[in-house]
Amino acid sequence: MKKTILILSLVASFDAFSQVSESLVKSLSPWSPISLKNANGDLIIVLDEHRITDTIYTAIINNGLCMPVWLGDKDTLANVKSVAVLNKFSKQGYLFEGGADTCVKLGEFSSDKQSEVYLMGQSKIY
Repeated sequence: MKKTILILSLVASFDAFSQVSESLVKSLSPWSPISLKNANGDLIIVLDEHRITDTIYTAIINNGLCMPVWLGDKDTLANVKSVAVLNKFSKQGYLFEGGADTCVKLGEFSSDKQSEVYLMGQSKIY
């Protein structure tokens, strides 16, 4: 019985990863997300963290989510309207309102401070 449950949970988690582009899965792999799911343009990233701090959130968006877009792969965030970065309980985190266009705008700022202010202006606490 336990083996069946384990196999079903693994299949479910692989299914969740399959709905997200391969380049996005690769760029987010340093944070070892528990799940990645794209539901009607709402990308949900669940991390194995008790709490999502603004430092973790900023790193995920800048170095994971937007990096492929900045390197020329705009299809990575095709049809993404928002991104939720959540803790392992899916109860706390941040909501990034935007997709590839917002990432492009974020990359145009010349200083980290300007970029951070813009990022937090496009975000909500979850």
